[in-house]
Amino acid sequence: EEITHSGDGGLYAEMIRNRGFEDGTLPSGTVLKDGKAVAKPLHCYSNDSINHFSIAWNDSLFMESWEVKCVSDTRPPFYEITEVKPLNNATPHALFIDLGASASDVWVVNDGYWGIAVTEGQRYNFQFYLFTEELKNTVVTAALLDCEEQIVVSKNFQIERDGSWNHYEGAFTVDTTANDLRFALLLPHKGKVYIDFVSMFPENTFCGHKNGLREDVAGMLRDLRPDFVRWPGGCIVEGLTMDNRIKWKETIGDIVKRPGEYNLWGYRSTYGFGYHEFLQFCEDIDADGLFVCNAGMSCLFRNGDYWEEENRIDNLIQDALDAVEYALGDTTTVYGKRRAENGHAAPFPLKYVEVGNENVGLRYVKNYNRFYKAIKEKYPEMIVVGTVGPFNEGTDYVEGWKLADKLGIPMVDEHYYQTPGWFLNNQDFYDKYDRSKKTKVYLGEYATHIPGRKANIETALTEALYLAALERNGDVVHMTSYAPLLAKEGHTQWNPDLIYFNNREVKPTTGYYVQKLYGQNAGNEYLPSKITLDNRDDQVRKRIAASIVRDSASGDVIVKLVNLLPVEVNTNVDLSGIGAIQSSAKRTVLTGKPADTPLPVEDTMEVAEKFDYQLPAYSFTVIRIKKANEK
Repeated sequence: EEITHSGDGGLYAEMIRNRGFEDGTLPSGTVLKDGKAVAKPLHCYSNDSINHFSIAWNDSLFMESWEVKCVSDTRPPFYEITEVKPLNNATPHALFIDLGASASDVWVVNDGYWGIAVTEGQRYNFQFYLFTEELKNTVVTAALLDCEEQIVVSKNFQIERDGSWNHYEGAFTVDTTANDLRFALLLPHKGKVYIDFVSMFPENTFCGHKNGLREDVAGMLRDLRPDFVRWPGGCIVEGLTMDNRIKWKETIGDIVKRPGEYNLWGYRSTYGFGYHEFLQFCEDIDADGLFVCNAGMSCLFRNGDYWEEENRIDNLIQDALDAVEYALGDTTTVYGKRRAENGHAAPFPLKYVEVGNENVGLRYVKNYNRFYKAIKEKYPEMIVVGTVGPFNEGTDYVEGWKLADKLGIPMVDEHYYQTPGWFLNNQDFYDKYDRSKKTKVYLGEYATHIPGRKANIETALTEALYLAALERNGDVVHMTSYAPLLAKEGHTQWNPDLIYFNNREVKPTTGYYVQKLYGQNAGNEYLPSKITLDNRDDQVRKRIAASIVRDSASGDVIVKLVNLLPVEVNTNVDLSGIGAIQSSAKRTVLTGKPADTPLPVEDTMEVAEKFDYQLPAYSFTVIRIKKANEK
């Protein structure tokens, strides 16, 4: 989900912030009134109240991350954001500068996403658009500036003045490593110009895609070995208002013509990482796609307005069908052809469509039914996921499940963020599930929250303990995904997140390594196991967990052991009946004090059909055992 600059300024490798001067564009479905972007006072779908939603707003957002100044004079030249010369209809705003009114040459400078980080010897590709009818035989310089405004690297361009927008592109190869550079255009102090869509990417992106992803961030996600990726969210699917919802068709094609949208987490999304890029990423990391579509209602924690007119719901359903066709359709279909035109003739790995996010009530159920019937009629193999609200208790949750049972919804998306105590005391949450139900569970958002919302060994081991319970209930809980996934340091709207990063480095949490160890050691066959403890105390019992699975492809047996006690625990592991095994196994241990953020340590250990093992205090251990005669 585009939250905490997970995409723009993070996974998505674009280095120029507010590249199209559109950040001041009001959120769709709002009007400017008394310094606020105000949504229409419409009834909320969940309870028919009127939320009177608004957010603070001002036009200075159009110049977010930009600065225009004279080279040798303190007075700024005249400039403004204008729609007089739109580059295209989707992104109508451009920067106009009256260069002739300045006392010296002019710098147009972009700070990037709180600085631009470069690495010595690496290449960075940039582009910009410029319109002028006056600059003749003029040179414009593109450059990277250091913190003292000295030029690190530059490239000159001869400007054309043919009365139309012209595209300029080039590349920098830098001879320094720095974290705080800025991109700049140097313009002469004569004539008038319009500037739009200034962009820069590293040459080296994940899997080499042009409109690509950061290698380091994307690599962290690949290493989790996820079975699926859910996109685009999350509350962002619903939007501040219905007009503000994600519209996937605006996120594909030429990035210059993607309008973007202010998103409900407090900043504008470029739509650079769009539907095509999501599907491409799924293919790159060998994961299935889970696409979430709007169900006809905006976020109930924002404006909460909804559509009920049949033709409008029909249009949303058609959008969902078109999205599936874009992913799976052959090139003779309308959107299969569009996919091919966008560079990918073969189908993408889309397996799931989720209707709505955290939606509840009869209005949602009515809409879900219509989506389900339409999607299954055309794509019978598609798994259509429903929702049961934002919490795992309360009226909405209970009523949502009643309706799911009545309708036989194949899978519902549960969300809950809880304390360590809740997770400890609810390891049997799905043990009590009625196995006769048709509806399965996708735990789409969960995390352990402690005071201060930190991520440490306590939260990570709590999640490891709970995941052992979820593996035990894999016949019910078919999928899980931790949330939120990514966050830019210093610019978070939500904590904790699984992976933090800045412009230079990626900083996975301890919880990331728990997810990685489960992802890389998932197996596909659960082997029932039993824990017998000398200490009968219930609070001790709840802090020890085990899960044993087999990977049928390799034949490996994988033993996961969690100890959330402050003392070592002596155990005896009995694997009778699993067949002949090798005497040496790979062991990975994650351990530390409750407030620590340790890294896992790998080694080998001796094993047998029955062997003793001492669990370190506060630890998660994975023992991967190969069957005899396997390399």
